[in-house]
Amino acid sequence: MIYWPALSLGEQPAQYDHSTPDPFSKFLDDPDVQFVHLIELESYDDALPMTVVGMPPIGMLSFGEFDFTTGGGITRVFLSDMGFTTKPNDTRPNEHFKALVNNPLQIDSSIMGSGEFGNGSISFGEVVIENGDGELDRLVSYEWPGRKITVKAGGADMAYADFQTVFSGAVEDFENDDEKITLTIRDNRIRTDQYLAAGTYKGTGGLDGGDSLAGQVKPLCFGRVFNAELRLVDSANLVYQIHDGPVLSVDIVRDSGIPLTYAGDVPDIASATPAGGTYVTQLSGGYVKLGTTPDGRVTADAHGDSQGGYVSTAGDIIKRIVMTRIGAMPFEAGEIDDGALARITAAAPGPMGIYFSDQAAVSDVIDEIVLPIGAYWNFDRLGLLSGGSVLAPSSASLQLTEDNIDEEGVSRLSTIPPAWRINVGYAPLGAVQGEDELAAGTPNDDREFLQSEYRFVTYEDSTIRTRNTKAQERTYLTRLANKSDAEALLSRLQTLFMRTRTIYSAPAHNMLYRASHGLTVRLTLPRYGLEEGKDFLVVGVSEDAETAKTTLTLWG
Repeated sequence: MIYWPALSLGEQPAQYDHSTPDPFSKFLDDPDVQFVHLIELESYDDALPMTVVGMPPIGMLSFGEFDFTTGGGITRVFLSDMGFTTKPNDTRPNEHFKALVNNPLQIDSSIMGSGEFGNGSISFGEVVIENGDGELDRLVSYEWPGRKITVKAGGADMAYADFQTVFSGAVEDFENDDEKITLTIRDNRIRTDQYLAAGTYKGTGGLDGGDSLAGQVKPLCFGRVFNAELRLVDSANLVYQIHDGPVLSVDIVRDSGIPLTYAGDVPDIASATPAGGTYVTQLSGGYVKLGTTPDGRVTADAHGDSQGGYVSTAGDIIKRIVMTRIGAMPFEAGEIDDGALARITAAAPGPMGIYFSDQAAVSDVIDEIVLPIGAYWNFDRLGLLSGGSVLAPSSASLQLTEDNIDEEGVSRLSTIPPAWRINVGYAPLGAVQGEDELAAGTPNDDREFLQSEYRFVTYEDSTIRTRNTKAQERTYLTRLANKSDAEALLSRLQTLFMRTRTIYSAPAHNMLYRASHGLTVRLTLPRYGLEEGKDFLVVGVSEDAETAKTTLTLWG
C-alpha cells in the first residue's frame, strides 16, 4: 500500500485510509515492526540453455526436427536480508529467498531541485549482497544494466502476496569485490532518458529526402503548435513535413510570414498539383505541398499527432509520447498512473503543444511540459510513471514531533524568498522570425506575433519587494496555447510562490515506507516557531533499510 500512484501535493493517499485494513498496513502500525525484505532480480545469462518449441532457423536442424535448444535468456535471482521461503499455496510457491543481502535498500528521491518543483533528482540507491564465500560469483557473468529489480517488504509470518513493493526500478551498475556485490539501482527514468523515437530519412529521394537529409530524424508535433518551421523533404516538388505520422490539421502555412491559401487534403501528396499561392496537405503522413516556390522560411500552425486520436493536454501528450515514441522498452498502459497524469493536467488543463525537429530526450520533453505549470513528475515505488500538481500543504496525514524525530534533530536547509512578480508565457513559437525575414505583405497582427517567442500574462505586488529585499521575479515558459489558461495558471502560482517558503530536513524513526512525495506532514517542535505545528509537503524521501532510518525533506 505504500507509494501508490502519486496524488496532488497535499492530497491524502489511499494507504492512510485504514477503514479496511490490509495486512501490510496493519503490519506498519506495529511500533516494534521487524521487516523482512525480498529482492527479486532479473538479468540476462548468455549461458542459459533455452528450449524453443517450433520451427528452427533454416539449416540449424535436419528437416523434420522442430524443438531445439539455444543459449541465452532471462534468469531470475531471489534473495533476502532475513531469509524467506514461500508456502506451497503462495502466488509464487516454494521459492526460497536466501539470506545474503546486507543492505536490502538504500534510496534517495526528490521532486524538487534547487528550490523548484519538477522532476527533482533521479532516484538512485543501492543493494548490497554478501558474497564472501563466492556462492554468487556466477552473477558476475550476467548482463545487468537496465534489468529489472523489485524490492518487497513484509513480515516473517506474512503470505508472499501480502508483501508490498517498496521499490521497482532498474539496475544501473554492478560492482563486486572479494566480500560483496553492490548493485547500483535507479528508478525507471532510465527508460525516459532515451531519445524520442522518430523515423529517419533514407536520402533516396522523394518522400525519403535527398542526400542532405540522409540519417536525419523526422519532425514530431504534438498538440497545438504555432509557427513551426516545416522540414523540406522533396525540394523538386515542394513537399514539406511537420510530423512523422498522421496529424489532425495544418491550419495555417506561411511563406515569409504571408499566409497561403489552403486547397484541401489529398491521399497522395506526391501526385498533388496545388495552384500558385496555395498549399495542400496529406494529413495521414504529416505532409504539406506548396504550389509556388517560397520566398523564405515556410512555417505552419497545426494540431499535431493524431495516431490513435488527437491529444492536446499535458497528461495526454506525455502518455502518447511514452507509449509510442520510446524506441526501447516503450511504456505499456499498466506502467502509467493515469490518475497522476490527470492531476498533472489539472495543474494547467488547457490545450498545449510541442514541436521537435531534432533529437531530444523523452525526460527533457516531459520537463518542458510539466515544470512550468506548477507540477512535477516522477516514478513511484511501484515503478509507475507518476506525478502531480503542486498544491499548498493542508490536511496533514502524518505527525512529526519530538517523539519520532531522530536524535540528530531537524535542520533548516534553506529559505525560498517570495516572488514579487510572476510572468507566465504561453503560445510559444516553433520559429521566431525577425523583421528582415518577414515579407512586406505580412499582416500587421501576424508581424508582431511572429517576432516574439512567447506571449505573457503578468502579476506583481511591489509591496512584497519592499518587505523582502530578496524577493524574486519568476517566469514560467509554458507550452499552453491560450491566454485564458495562462491567466488561470498565473492565479494558482501566486498562491504558491508569492510568500516565503522554508525547506527542512527531518530525520525520523519508525517511518520506513510510510511517507511518499506530496504527502502533507504536520511538524510540531518547541523551536523555530513550530510550537503550534505547521503543515509541510514531503518533497524528498531518503530511506535506508539497514538502519531503518527515514529522512524527509519538507517544504512549506
